[in-house]
Amino acid sequence: MGCEITVVLDDERIATTILNEDGTRAIGTRADPEIVKTVQAGNSYAGRTDILGQTAVAKYTPILGPEDRPIGMIFVGEYIEEETTIIMDFVKSGALITGIMLIVAVALILFVIGRIVRPIHTMTKAATAMAVGDTELDIQAEGNDETRTLADAFNSMIENTRRQVLAVEHIAAGDLTVTLQARSDKDVMNRALEKLKATIKAQAAEIREEHERIRILLDATPLASRLWSKDFRLFACNEAAVRLFGLKTKQEYMERHLEFSPQYQPNGQPTTEKVRELLGEAFAKGTCTYFWTYTLFDGTELPCEVTMVRVPYGDEYVVAAYSRDLREQKKMIAAIEQRDHLLQTVNQAADILLRAEPDDFVNALRRCMDMIARAVEADRMYIWRNQVEDGKLYRTRMYEWSENVLPLQDAPI
Repeated sequence: MGCEITVVLDDERIATTILNEDGTRAIGTRADPEIVKTVQAGNSYAGRTDILGQTAVAKYTPILGPEDRPIGMIFVGEYIEEETTIIMDFVKSGALITGIMLIVAVALILFVIGRIVRPIHTMTKAATAMAVGDTELDIQAEGNDETRTLADAFNSMIENTRRQVLAVEHIAAGDLTVTLQARSDKDVMNRALEKLKATIKAQAAEIREEHERIRILLDATPLASRLWSKDFRLFACNEAAVRLFGLKTKQEYMERHLEFSPQYQPNGQPTTEKVRELLGEAFAKGTCTYFWTYTLFDGTELPCEVTMVRVPYGDEYVVAAYSRDLREQKKMIAAIEQRDHLLQTVNQAADILLRAEPDDFVNALRRCMDMIARAVEADRMYIWRNQVEDGKLYRTRMYEWSENVLPLQDAPI
């Protein structure tokens, strides 16, 4: 057994002449904790120590780094047997060993700085950059030692982070086909991203189903229906609205719906401003009903009763607007009013005839004919008498009323 030399970084042997039992160098083994504590305090140590189960006389000298702080130590020593001592030989060769130690220390310090400190500093910078989201990194390391192994591990971590970022970008863009395989049972990040993708896919399916239900409900509604957002944007309509206004598609209606209203209201207010006012009332009060006359592209007026209702939609509210075509209703009302007017006229005519004196009956009759003709918007009215002569039916015009036209002469027909 001769003189042994070891370089220790912190408490780990990183270069040594000490051999394990299998003949390999004892790199990666730990120094005596008490000795490490003494040397890290800035002191040297000389004396007996245990080296992998063997007793040795050794001297530990600090290796100073930046700001003269100990970053490791140099070990120089020899093994001794329990029953003998070679302390005197060690002392005699102390001067020589010290000189050798200094030379070796300088060389090893340069080696440590060049092969360990600089790569560690590079990886520290890389780790700091990754902590703030920078994945455009590539750590270069030479050799096949522990530093290269650490650099390869860092590069593998960076590459996996890049794949995770790319997967997140695809998911954010709506691409749920991207796949992330867990690299091990402890790969919680990739597992979490896969779980996130599955959750988003399920939620997207629910949203699609909800939108389809809304579309079906809208299209099944016989009234022209629209949906308005809180920023007064029309974003949906049903097929009834398309048919009512004589268009081809929903998109065409949503793009041109303002063209069916005048640019200005009778009071001079812009129609767009009036629409916003009505929508604001619906959002504020929950409902709003009003009458609105549209004009179709062929010039036909379209009177409608519009009802707006505030309804929940996702996490917010929208307004559903329903337009009811009043054209048929107005026709029915006009017909009813016409019938009532005619019945009232007939009743008045009957009352006049019943009250007329015999010598004034013809004048009363003509007056009643005038009333009835005007009620049905006719410009001529006749009263005929039927008679049978020689087995044939004849009609004779008895009375005639006309307005602004010449009367026809009475004659049998």
